[in-house]
Amino acid sequence: MGKKLIELEDGVLVEVEVPGEQVEEISGGFAQRVEASLERVQPILVKSCRPIVRAWKELNFYYLFKRKDEQQGYQRAPTSRNISWRSFLTDSSDKEAVLAANEAFYRAFANRNISDMSRLWWQGSTSLCIHPGGQVLTGWESIRASWESIFRNTDSKEIETEIIKAEIDLALAYIVVRETVLQSSRGRRLKAQSMATNLFQKMAQRWYLVHHHGSPIMR
Repeated sequence: MGKKLIELEDGVLVEVEVPGEQVEEISGGFAQRVEASLERVQPILVKSCRPIVRAWKELNFYYLFKRKDEQQGYQRAPTSRNISWRSFLTDSSDKEAVLAANEAFYRAFANRNISDMSRLWWQGSTSLCIHPGGQVLTGWESIRASWESIFRNTDSKEIETEIIKAEIDLALAYIVVRETVLQSSRGRRLKAQSMATNLFQKMAQRWYLVHHHGSPIMR
């Protein structure tokens, strides 16, 4: 068997297998037509394959974190039954979803609402949190305990935020924020500023907070 180029009705050339005696040598002019056909087909192939590549990368990234959590004994990660392929092919609203998650994080922070905070965080062992001047907290259990302690020892909070930088790429997004926190505790009012980086990861159609790092701004 050999290969031969045939011309479709729309003028596009495609390669097919044919018996050896039907194989023909390609002339110079024919080669130019092949190149022209490739130029016509290339944009269609790129447009068709790009969503598939994006879905494949996002799916692999999700299962990488899922396997790591399971290897460390955490079994509450969403299963593949919850994954909709359509979500991988449409990302026009991802930026809005990430910004909304970031706003919800600071709203839960200001309201000292541990239930709302819990819904935002990825509750696995891969999550990280560093409060201003604090140690690295690994895993949701220790992160939750830290927020409970902060809420328990604060009477009220007011938080102003300014987004310095926001980037989103496939299944990862980060937001750099300047925080101004005015809090009341035991009759004392304190004001503090810090820079924070919030890292979000898309898993099973949702954006979860997987990393929060706050650093005090020194004056």
